Amino acid sequence: LRGLRDAPARTLAGLRSAGFDGLEASLEDLGASAEARAEAVRAARDEGLSLIISAYSSWANYEGPATEQLLSPPSAHLDRLTRELEAIAEASVAAGPLSPVLRVNAHSGSDAWSEDEAAAFLASAVEAASRIGEALPPVSHETHRGRAL
Repeated sequence: LRGLRDAPARTLAGLRSAGFDGLEASLEDLGASAEARAEAVRAARDEGLSLIISAYSSWANYEGPATEQLLSPPSAHLDRLTRELEAIAEASVAAGPLSPVLRVNAHSGSDAWSEDEAAAFLASAVEAASRIGEALPPVSHETHRGRAL
């Protein structure tokens, strides 16, 4: 979404005036720093827009070469996903009690793993989200486009 990182308030006001009710964006789309992401989430709240934030265990935004990232071990995927979930919780909390973040759409794992590796990874991902607690909106895991299972 052009302009979201540079001028979140103006960009999101434009979406609202165009009739949109919400959007899905990655952490990278929202900003490079915790404060920039919090500003974007607050701007969505102020415009009355719902927000779904994408989290990635690798190959963020499906940009750049995928093979090396998708073939990294499950522990590396879990570490990255956990960091992204923590950052999403932080941005959601920064918007206050009326946070517009409804859900996290996690692009999780790798289809190069065995079913046992994928199942263990997803169980660990659910556990990591649980440890983060109520600050984290519900998390859904995509299981296609090179992802687990």
